[in-house]
Amino acid sequence: MINLSECSDLLNDAPNGLSLLRAWNGWRGTELVPTLDLVRPEHIGSALSCMMVLDVLAPDNIVIRLAGTMHQDVLGRDLKGENFVNLAKPSERDRRIESY
Repeated sequence: MINLSECSDLLNDAPNGLSLLRAWNGWRGTELVPTLDLVRPEHIGSALSCMMVLDVLAPDNIVIRLAGTMHQDVLGRDLKGENFVNLAKPSERDRRIESY
């Protein structure tokens, strides 16, 4: 299990990351990852607006399942269901695909 005290120094400048890590560890308990029924977005607080949940179906097919309001505000639309790869400039898509 990730020790929060070890990570807290790394996340001092990223309070949303620390909120997510705390929630994730609470949801998962002693397991590696939490089961879907334990995940409660309300536990993340204001970090939810900055989050994006991706479903990697294939390296070139990464479906956005959830995009926080910050992403919607910046891009001016709801991103749910879009391919994350297609949000990159065409010249940067291969690099994005290699990352996943």
